[in-house]
Amino acid sequence: MSWYKETTYLRQGVTHEALYIRWEDVNEILELDEGEEMEGTPEEDAKLVQWLADHRAPAWIDTAEGWIDEHGWGLIGPPQAVGS
Repeated sequence: MSWYKETTYLRQGVTHEALYIRWEDVNEILELDEGEEMEGTPEEDAKLVQWLADHRAPAWIDTAEGWIDEHGWGLIGPPQAVGS
């Protein structure tokens, strides 16, 4: 399984820290069977956040807003420091 990706998320002209997990890895973390897909339940989100916490993700994940797209699941963190 791949490691989560540290990335950025642009919202309203402000760049935020972000974490991203590809769908393939989301399915493995959630232990979904072949052909099953994440339903987007709070329990699934909590399991992903716990997995990130267990893998040394930043503390801000506990209160982060999430997003999904065609490639995976992510969390939007705090704005990046100016000059980063």
